[in-house]
Amino acid sequence: EPNSLDKMKVHPAELPGISVHSVSCKELSVPLKPSVSGIKGNDEIQEEINYADGKVIKFLKNGCHIIHFPNGTRKDVSADSKTITVTFFNGDVKQVMPDQRVIYYYADAHTTH
Repeated sequence: EPNSLDKMKVHPAELPGISVHSVSCKELSVPLKPSVSGIKGNDEIQEEINYADGKVIKFLKNGCHIIHFPNGTRKDVSADSKTITVTFFNGDVKQVMPDQRVIYYYADAHTTH
């Protein structure tokens, strides 16, 4: 059965200002770290899409994907898209769990809500 991410992929020729190429983990500007979404540092990147606005999406071979936004925010999405971790540029972390619970960590206050 096709991965749900396959439905999201569009050929780069169809989107102006986008380049697509395969890279390895060694080429990452931000090291991958374990998270609730199950993305591990040794997972290899299958494809990278760079948008003209600075957004970068990295598709991992394990089915997860990572979105880096120009402002420094990072979004990790599990292979089944049911677990999402957003690490904001200010250090706050929002986790959306498979049961739709949201856990928010406020970095400045060292508080979880």
